[in-house]
Amino acid sequence: MKIRKTALELLMKSLYGNYFSQDLLEGQRGNFDSRDFNFLQELFLGTLKNSIYLEYLISKKSKIPVKKIQLPILNIIKLAYYQAVFLDRVPNYAIANESVKLAKKYGNKGAAAFVNGVVRSFLREENKLQEPDIKDDISRLSIKYSQEENFTEIIVEKYGYEFAKKMFASLNERSNLNVRYSFWKISREDFEDKLRSLGYEFERSKLTKSGYRILNPTGIFQSDLYTEGYFYAQDDSSILVSEILNPQNACQILDMCAAPGGKASHLAGLMGGKGQVIAFDKDKKKVDLIKKNMKRLGLRNVQASVGDGLHFKEELRESFDYVLLDAPCSALGLMRRFPEIKYKKDLDDIKELAKIQAKLIKNAGKYLKKGGFLVYSTCTITSEENEKVINGFLKENADFSIDKIGDKDFLRIFPQDFKSDGFTITRLVKNGYRISE
Repeated sequence: MKIRKTALELLMKSLYGNYFSQDLLEGQRGNFDSRDFNFLQELFLGTLKNSIYLEYLISKKSKIPVKKIQLPILNIIKLAYYQAVFLDRVPNYAIANESVKLAKKYGNKGAAAFVNGVVRSFLREENKLQEPDIKDDISRLSIKYSQEENFTEIIVEKYGYEFAKKMFASLNERSNLNVRYSFWKISREDFEDKLRSLGYEFERSKLTKSGYRILNPTGIFQSDLYTEGYFYAQDDSSILVSEILNPQNACQILDMCAAPGGKASHLAGLMGGKGQVIAFDKDKKKVDLIKKNMKRLGLRNVQASVGDGLHFKEELRESFDYVLLDAPCSALGLMRRFPEIKYKKDLDDIKELAKIQAKLIKNAGKYLKKGGFLVYSTCTITSEENEKVINGFLKENADFSIDKIGDKDFLRIFPQDFKSDGFTITRLVKNGYRISE
């Protein structure tokens, strides 16, 4: 019962509180052995990713409208339905019995009887993975992949139904652990040998030069590979950002929104430990985290300090050869790893975020030397936070132009492309100088 009770508590916090699912999970890692933790992770994240779909299935069995069911009881049933639909290894009697026990703890006798009836009725179904019986394409897609209808409609209108279907299906897949190996302190061959010697299976990235996907990551953060700084956990799309900035040796780089330091460390490594990366974040605790990460990775050419990208530091005007602005955004590209974003995104907030992004890139441009390069990136796919921000900046800054990434002004990576986060990346150059490819 402990695992399901914990899954329920995490689910409630993720859906109705201001918590990140991954942070909640990490807080539980020490409370379970590896087998039980893996089951907790699957049960919690799987139910969270499929919340709307599971509510639809419940609505087919419950005489009480879903919106009127007490939240703890509703989510107990969701956990039960998820196990029945997606986890073949869990026997029906265990699903039913554990659900009733939870209902007795979080509700009254009537709640327990209600849960027992609704769960056992569903368990008797032969076909549990049911296609939503809804004629409207948008509503059906929204329910099947547990996406809000307004967001589903936007993606379908912009990219088409089949594209949206592939993207949403990809976002519902289990997220993998992606890492970047510390190429400045270990060779690729030696890193792979160490992985093999510890029993880890892996795939080289198809998108980046230094990325790996670890297929069986249990225990890797307790291994010498981590403690000795041979890798940094980072998604492929995020790794690509620094590769696109592509700094030369012994340059001055500003990372304007740097926490927790993944891109700053990558940029420092790309310069072979030479030059300097100034890493700003407005939160002192996050700055301390950047410093901690640099120490573990063995990088001494990163200077982390408190700095708010919205407040321009005049003493640093035109001080940097390269500026990286990984801007705060709607994070819609991160839904595979942080499924709670599905249910908390307010598309009206994007307009406010775009205003902040416009202020940030204005300051970024002022920090850049003539002939320097600016990369603007977001972990989202909206044009409001990318094309419109960049085009607005270029209208007001004639000394900047887009430096194409391959043949693209805006490189957009969708979640289904490489099973990575959704990202949009743009490279700008000041005064028309062209970066060497």
